[in-house]
Amino acid sequence: MNFIYQGDWEDEPLREAKILITYGEDLTDKTIEKTPNLKWVMVMSAGMELMPFKVIEKRGILVVHDWDAFTVRKEIETAYHE
Repeated sequence: MNFIYQGDWEDEPLREAKILITYGEDLTDKTIEKTPNLKWVMVMSAGMELMPFKVIEKRGILVVHDWDAFTVRKEIETAYHE
């Protein structure tokens, strides 16, 4: 797994991304549409009202924010070890 920091969303890394870490307000429908492998969006802020939830829900992408990240991590670890 690679970690790629981007100030702006660039097409090539987005096509490969399975997880995005963001503040949320920078995501758009267009950004999500460029991520065919995206499974999980980690939002590092409490406010998520500006996120494109219609396209996120349609794709079945998991969205969490920093207060529940540990719980999700434990669930993912458990799933991989079963």
